[in-house]
Amino acid sequence: MLQALLRDALHDFRAETKAEIVGLHLDLLRMGSSWRSEMREAVGGIGEELRALREENQRLREENERLRRGY
Repeated sequence: MLQALLRDALHDFRAETKAEIVGLHLDLLRMGSSWRSEMREAVGGIGEELRALREENQRLREENERLRRGY
């Protein structure tokens, strides 16, 4: 009788704990997805700015080279 009560209690506890862990796992997945989206938005503007700076650097290098050559 006592064994049956303990077994039922442990079974219920295990089932509740498993459900909570699954819920936490889903929350972590959602948070990760949200974090990735936020990072894309934040880095997206920086990436465009970086591309523009690289293009400007290339133009300035070419101009420096022309000035060194004397034309």
